[in-house]
Amino acid sequence: MDTAVVSIKQGTESIYVASVYLPGDESIVPSEKVKEVIEKKQRYIMGLDANAHNEIWGSTDTNDRGECLLDFIIEKEVEICNRGNEPTYVFANGIREEVLDITICSKGLGDLVKNWKVWKIDSFSDHRYISFRLTLKAECRQPSRNPKRTKWEDFKKEVKLCLTPHHRPISNVRELDTEVEGLTHALVTSYEKTCPLPKKPRKQNPPWWTKEIAESVRVVRRLKSKHKKLVIDSPEAVRLLEEYKNRKKQLGYMIRKSKRESWKSYCESIDSANEASRLRKILAKESSPPGYLKKNDGTWTESSEEIANILMDAHFPESREEEQDTSDAVPPQGAASDVIGKIVTEKGIRWAVNSFQPYKSP
Repeated sequence: MDTAVVSIKQGTESIYVASVYLPGDESIVPSEKVKEVIEKKQRYIMGLDANAHNEIWGSTDTNDRGECLLDFIIEKEVEICNRGNEPTYVFANGIREEVLDITICSKGLGDLVKNWKVWKIDSFSDHRYISFRLTLKAECRQPSRNPKRTKWEDFKKEVKLCLTPHHRPISNVRELDTEVEGLTHALVTSYEKTCPLPKKPRKQNPPWWTKEIAESVRVVRRLKSKHKKLVIDSPEAVRLLEEYKNRKKQLGYMIRKSKRESWKSYCESIDSANEASRLRKILAKESSPPGYLKKNDGTWTESSEEIANILMDAHFPESREEEQDTSDAVPPQGAASDVIGKIVTEKGIRWAVNSFQPYKSP
């Protein structure tokens, strides 16, 4: 069973969104792992490549797998999010279409799933794209200004323009408050003008995306669109279908090749201190450990320590923890001490510290 899962935090709770493949040759539907997640009463949304037919979710017929899966869904009070009967799977010959993919969720989450839809655009796969909107309450982060980006010379000019000359003394509290409000308004307005809010980043294509791939995508989609408009068994339709398959195969090869070259280029570019430092910071950030790992006895891990031990045994099976005796350790003396004194000097340390760019910690 192939599975991909993401966790969405909502207050103190989590919603698990998963994509699950259920092999068509398995007799048990759903799989034991899917049953385990559902029976734990967790909040979840699952996109299932179920390989099961049932007219309830829009299939043209109902088979034994579909009956078995529907019985489980009813028993566990699982909600089905599919809407309509638009086919989600297109067979290789392009003639037959079927609904094999279903989206399910735990009880109560169905009202949060909006605009469930099957897209007709070419996904370059046997399965079509499925999208939906998950309506959750989330805190909206307001953009903030970075004082380091302020143009201070322009700021001084703006403040002078905003402030009116004052030639008479302040005689009471009201006049003092008025002057304070004027000064505050001048400072805030000048700051906002000379330190603008950051612009929303534009959506960028992945680094492996090229003009050749984009053009190939357009050609493949155009061929599929033309094929749909023709009579299925006509010579022209057969020719277009064959050309479509060849172009689609070439496109897959182009994408895989471009991804490999892009990754290789990125790895080779990490030769400067700045790039290496940035990569180290990314890898050093605290990340969530994997939730579950299966042990040799078939049970699942329950703590980070168990996960670490399993990973160590799997990747470093010959390693073992040894205690180091440091009681006899002595500081270097004689020739070794002289060598260290020649290498580590005050001048060298100063050079190393001064080589760091601003805002970079040693």
